[in-house]
Amino acid sequence: MYDSDASNNSTSDESGVDDDYDLDPAALVASMDPSSPYYRLGSSSFDEAEILRSLVEFGRTPRMFDHTPEASMSFFISPLAISQLARGLWTRSEPACVIIHTRLPQRTSRFDDYPWSDDALRMLNLPNAGGSSLLSEVLSCEMLYRCLGARLAKTEMEIRYFFAYQPMTDYTIALPGLASGYHIGVSVTRAFAYKGAYRRSECRKLLKKKLSGITASTRNVMDERLFKQILHVWVPNGKVARTVQATYRTLPVELTRNSVVVISVVNAAWVFSNRR
Repeated sequence: MYDSDASNNSTSDESGVDDDYDLDPAALVASMDPSSPYYRLGSSSFDEAEILRSLVEFGRTPRMFDHTPEASMSFFISPLAISQLARGLWTRSEPACVIIHTRLPQRTSRFDDYPWSDDALRMLNLPNAGGSSLLSEVLSCEMLYRCLGARLAKTEMEIRYFFAYQPMTDYTIALPGLASGYHIGVSVTRAFAYKGAYRRSECRKLLKKKLSGITASTRNVMDERLFKQILHVWVPNGKVARTVQATYRTLPVELTRNSVVVISVVNAAWVFSNRR
C-alpha cells in the first residue's frame, strides 16, 4: 500500500473546509427532489431523504458523534459537501470528492488512549497485508462508523480475489440503506510530505495509483458485491486537503466514476508516523 508522504507542515490550515457555509441546510434538503435519479440509491424501501437530513445535521457547526458524556470525535463539513457525499455514496454512477475535518480530543493524543469501537479493534487485531498504514486504516474504520453509521464487513485478508498479486481493498463496510448484499469497499492512504510543501505532481501520482487500484480490485474481488468504493485520504492540514481536491478535479472520468474520495484533515500525528 503506497502512501504519498506529504507535508509535515507544522501550521494547520483549517480554512480548507469547502466555502459553502452560507447555504441553508434546510433549504438544501428541500431542494432534493425524491423523484430525482439521485434518489435511486440502491434500496427502494429506504428513505434516502432521511439520510441526507441526518448528514445535514452536522453541516453548519461542529457536531459530536458520540453517545457518551465525553465526545471522542467531531466532524466539520459543509452543506454542499454533505449533498455530494450522500449522492456519491448511494448512487452508483455519481463520483464525489469531499473534505471532512476530523478532530480528536487532546486527551487521546496517543493511539492507545482512544476508546476504539469493536469494529476498529477487530481490524487492529486481525492480520493484514502489511504496509505502514495500519493505524490510519483503523482510524478510517472508526471515523466512517461514527460519521456514517458504517459497520465493518470484511478486513483486508478476509476479502477473496480471483487473481493474486493484484491491488487489494483495505476493508469493506455495510452502509445503512444500501441494497441487501451490497458492500462499499474502502482503500486508505495518506497525503503528506516529509519536507517542504506537498506538490501537485506527487498528489496526481498518488490519486492515479490508488484510483486505478480501486478499479482493478473491484473487478477482481470474488466474494463481495461492491456497490462502489471509497478512497479515504488522510491529510495533516487544510492546504494539503485543497491540493488533493483540486488535483482530483483534473483526473479523467474513467478513474473517478466508481469511487468517492473522502479527504480527512486530522489532528493526530500518529496517523502519519504509524507509531502508537
